[in-house]
This record gives sequence, C-alpha cells and structure tokens, in this order.
Amino acid sequence: MEIRGYLNQLFVLGFEGISIPQEFKPLLRKDPIGGIILFEENIEDTKQLRELIREAQSLSPLPLFVMIDQEGGEKNRIKKEVPQFPSNRFYGEKEDFQGTTFAYRETAKALKGLGINVNLAPVVDLVSDPESSILGERSFGGDANLVAKLSSLSVQAIQREGVMACAKHFPGLGEVNIDPHLALPSDPRGKDEFSSRDWLPFRSAIASGIKLVMTTHLACPNLDPTGLPASLSREITEGILRGELGFEGIVITDDLGMGAIRENFPLEEAASLAIQAGANLILLCHNLEEQLEVMEETLRNALKSEALRGEIFHSYKRIIKAKKDLT
Repeated sequence: MEIRGYLNQLFVLGFEGISIPQEFKPLLRKDPIGGIILFEENIEDTKQLRELIREAQSLSPLPLFVMIDQEGGEKNRIKKEVPQFPSNRFYGEKEDFQGTTFAYRETAKALKGLGINVNLAPVVDLVSDPESSILGERSFGGDANLVAKLSSLSVQAIQREGVMACAKHFPGLGEVNIDPHLALPSDPRGKDEFSSRDWLPFRSAIASGIKLVMTTHLACPNLDPTGLPASLSREITEGILRGELGFEGIVITDDLGMGAIRENFPLEEAASLAIQAGANLILLCHNLEEQLEVMEETLRNALKSEALRGEIFHSYKRIIKAKKDLT
C-alpha cells in the first residue's frame, strides 16, 4: 500500500446534507478515510440516518469510525427518535451516579442501533463556574473527585454497549472563557495544578479503558513553552497524555477548522503538526475543498519527511487495531 492509503486512515471528515454527496464518495472508496462525523445537518430522522451510515460503510473497504456528539442536554446532534437526557451538569449537581450510568447506557444502545460506533463523550473537563466557562452545562462540575467518578461511570456505560467513548478536552478546557471555535485560548496554570485537578477525570477515564481522548486547541505555556496548542503539541500529547497519564488508545484532535487553529496556523500545515505531535486521528468537520487541500499537503509533507511517515505508519497500526473492536 502506498503512503496515501496509510495517511487517509488518519482523517475523520464531515460533509453537508442528509445523504452522502457524490463528490465525497471517492474518499470512502479507494484509500478510504478513517471515519466520518455527523451533525444535525446530516440528520432528518433515524431511518434516513441509519441508511446513510449503512451506505457509507458499504462504500469503504475498511470499517469506518462513525462519530457523533451525543453528550446530553443541548449538545445532542440527534434531537428526536432516540432517548434524550439532561446535561452532565444536571447529574453532577445531584451526584446522581445511577442516573449518569442509565443516560449514557441508553444513549449508547440507541447509537449502536443506528450504526454509530463512536460517541464523542463524555466531557470530563472541570468547570468551577458554568456561567463564565465556555463549556457551561456540558461539564459534570468543578469537584475533581466527583467528576472523575462520573466520568468513569460514563465511559463504562458507553463502552459496555459496544460504542467507543471519547474523553475531552485534554488537557482541560473548563477554566478559560475564550471559545476555540473563535480564537486560541491560553491557560497559564502550572503543571501541578493541572495534574492535581484537571487530569484526575482523564486518569479515571483511562483507568476505565477509554478508547479515545480528544486534544483541544488550548495554549498552556507552563506545559509547553513553545505556545503550541495542545492539539499540535508533542510535549502535551506524547509527553503528558501518553507518557505521564499512560494513555494507550486513540488520540483525536478537535476540529482543525476552528478559529483557534485557522487564525494562527496555515490549515494545510496544521494536520502535519498534529500528526508529528502524536495525534492519531485528525478531525476536519467542514468544507470538502479545504479537506482535500489539507490531505494533499499532508501527503506532500509526508513524502519529504521520514519522521512524519513514521508517525503516520504508527497511527495507522493503532487505528487498524482499534477498528478490530468495531467488527
């Protein structure tokens, strides 16, 4: 297999509409991408959604990751015909362990029935003040031990039903008030505070067997003095998430199309930086022309760099191993 075949498996892409666009289908056929991500704009009803996913999987010679954000509360992409549950904050305030397990279990059952195999949940960030945090109700709260317990229960509930869970947003996005969709936030806190608070829920999720962790677009100058966002930082991804927290699963970036990346880096270079940082999956949610440009530029970079090719091959093997759990 040529390098393109390995590289394309590292990309998870979104598309417009309630059916797969004709111009998108080649990305699923030869040298297929690793997966697709679904949004409200892709969903008319559950019958249509199930058929869309069936077609996508039938086009690809390798199993696809089919991803969605179904967190509860307002952050539910599927709004009808599947069980709807409150936000994480609701369960955190009540310290409702049984309710958390039930909500994530029933959600996972519904997703599995539709053919969705990755729920980009739970949010495990600590949020002390939901009024000022960009995450608000999406977080279980600000008590690290409580959030760690609820995170563990959520992960177990999702994955028992045969759906992969994803803990987000590493290294912790709950204490900033700038939205990475718009600009690059920065958190000046030191490693000791992150480790003693923010990383407890991630450690708990990892101990519970979490399959994926999402890195976020957050600059942490006291974790990585280069100022690179966590999603592009090898020090944070490989040094901390893998080296110190011991995570051995799939690392996925948040959407590289967000303003935090777009306003600070050439998008065509960001994917290469993320792969070199240790990310295994690159999320690009919108704009087919841009997606193709990024993939082509990453391929050109890989052909020139033995180190980048090495990272791609390593990620490919990790992805294929994880996909064996999907069948």
